[in-house]
Amino acid sequence: MRVVVTGGAGYIGSSLVKILLEHNIATTTLDIASTRSDSLQRKPQNARRIRGGISDPRAVRRALSKGADVVVHLAAIPNPARCDADPLRALRTNISGTELALRESSRHHPLFIFASSQTVYGDLGNSRASESTHPNPKDLYSLTKLAGEHMVQSYDRANLVRGVILRISSVYGIGAWPNLDQIPGRMVVDCIADRTMTLISSTNIRTPGGQVVDLVHVRDVCNAILKVIGNRDRVAGQVFNISSGKGVSVREVAGLVARVSRRMGNKGKVRYLRGFRSVEMVRSLVLSNAKARSIVGWQPVISLRRGVEEMVRYVQAK
Repeated sequence: MRVVVTGGAGYIGSSLVKILLEHNIATTTLDIASTRSDSLQRKPQNARRIRGGISDPRAVRRALSKGADVVVHLAAIPNPARCDADPLRALRTNISGTELALRESSRHHPLFIFASSQTVYGDLGNSRASESTHPNPKDLYSLTKLAGEHMVQSYDRANLVRGVILRISSVYGIGAWPNLDQIPGRMVVDCIADRTMTLISSTNIRTPGGQVVDLVHVRDVCNAILKVIGNRDRVAGQVFNISSGKGVSVREVAGLVARVSRRMGNKGKVRYLRGFRSVEMVRSLVLSNAKARSIVGWQPVISLRRGVEEMVRYVQAK
């Protein structure tokens, strides 16, 4: 089996490639950046790396030139802020790049796994999203992800690829390299540096840190992708939520980080500000993972506490 991973040097991609190679699966990575994982700096025998962007036809064609049984499409401008900062690049990468990946992949009729996002659901309030929940995207990033889903479904219906969509919740944790820019990573960094974690409120969330998130560990996400690949004969056309299935407030995450940090010899503190951000934040975004459990036999196994403990140990060692 040959797997092509677009965005293979990214946070999820580099972790996935590492696991694929550990399973002795021939893997081609396509990414505009070089890998940040020390363990992947030496090129294994069954690994192939193509340097180039997902909107570059020659790079995409080269990545798929030796064929593919599975394409895992992770390449994207990865969050709302970065998409809003450069909308044209976001459209070129997230929409045109996805169509290009689909078009070139269709020459080989592979399983095409598209990494979508929880954000296509919008603000769920007190509800929990299943795959049948109607999408309600609120920003450019989410719109590009939903557009990508529609393209994958169109190619699947035309029998050009076997498309699978993964709506992935907020990813964190230590993989091939750490994500210390998002929750809870930046909280851990603040604790280790004896700084104060500051939680603020917004125009629509009066309690500082009151927004509810669904955090899933990066290694659990990679294992979900492996499960989908292992069930490739029965998942075409499906949409799966890949999530912890549990909601936790940012306030609770900060408290957990502070407790774990103090227990491991640091002086983590939390500060709550009553001042309001002049923006609206998503109040709650929690996804049910029951379908992935039932159809592909996947479930998350890394608890938030364990993930935070790993991050604290990692940052302490640096």
